[in-house]
Amino acid sequence: MGQNKLMTGVALGALAGAILTMFDKTTREQTGECLKNMGTQTKGYISNPTQAIHDFRSQYERATNTLNQRTNDIVSFLDQMEGYLDKVEEQAEGDQDKLEA
Repeated sequence: MGQNKLMTGVALGALAGAILTMFDKTTREQTGECLKNMGTQTKGYISNPTQAIHDFRSQYERATNTLNQRTNDIVSFLDQMEGYLDKVEEQAEGDQDKLEA
């Protein structure tokens, strides 16, 4: 029951926010232009569904490639950090040995 009220509250809040933002002329114009473009694109996809599939696949591949690149960047960064930490640890052990001697 509480979740139902939560979702209703979120939906009403989003609706109120959308209505309030429409008081700005620039926002109204941009929203109208965006909706027109979406309508034109949708009509194009309806008349040519293979183009819709091609565009979806292209965007999917682009997103997958970007995700793979970012993952590789993160792994590379973590490897570098591990190398730096190993050097610091070796240096600390060397300093500890010098203090004990």
